[in-house]
Amino acid sequence: MRYHLRMRFFATAEAAPAPPLRDRNEIPDRFKWNLSHIFPDWTRWQAAYDDLETKIAAYAALQGSLAKGPETLLAAMKLSDEIGQVTYKVWYFASLKHDEDQRDNQINARRQQVQILFAKASQASAWCTTRFPHCRPQISSIRRSGCPRVT
Repeated sequence: MRYHLRMRFFATAEAAPAPPLRDRNEIPDRFKWNLSHIFPDWTRWQAAYDDLETKIAAYAALQGSLAKGPETLLAAMKLSDEIGQVTYKVWYFASLKHDEDQRDNQINARRQQVQILFAKASQASAWCTTRFPHCRPQISSIRRSGCPRVT
């Protein structure tokens, strides 16, 4: 009971008001990130998103084909790398745009659209995560053959 009385004594009567929100247009550009280095606009983002969706489907179609030889394995690895690079850009553009204004539901919908695509990508590549550890002989064959390497 004593603790309760002491806390009542030290407590303030009311909380400080939240600071007013600033409009992004009022903030100097030097304090904002420049997302045009990722995509110049939503049209280019959508094109990359569509390309990513196509690549994910192509990757899923490779299931059961790795035994065809080292070229197929190398193609799968290259496609996996391409998917990773596009995924990074597509996610961060939508995510950082959402961070600019979390009140914009359209941007949040696009960010969620990417999350759904990630779930599809995970499902499409599930066959491969268990296969690559068993591909050591084919990887050695890629190195021995004249097959171009991933740079």
